[in-house]
Amino acid sequence: MTQDSVVITGQTGEDNKLTVAGTFDAKLTGITMSPLTAEQQKYLTYEITYAGTKYTQSATGLNIDLPAKESNTVTVTVAVKYVQPDAAADLPATRQFVSLSASFDYSQKQ
Repeated sequence: MTQDSVVITGQTGEDNKLTVAGTFDAKLTGITMSPLTAEQQKYLTYEITYAGTKYTQSATGLNIDLPAKESNTVTVTVAVKYVQPDAAADLPATRQFVSLSASFDYSQKQ
């Protein structure tokens, strides 16, 4: 498997994309996403779109094929966006640095 990595810096709101391409026939079996804290959930959203399906939290038991063909790649979109909280007090008082991660679990297709 090959995978580009993406580092999100600066302002949120722009989708960040990476491409996953197979070097052997594989299946995506899970996605692990770091969670937002309760405070961060008041003003941020974090989602991953993999092969057209959106995920907002970790997912297991997936069974998504990724054949090893150069023409068959999967685009993964990572979106971190600000949302306007209901109460102004829910906005952070100081500049925040948020570190989020995601990992993709693959198994070789038999």
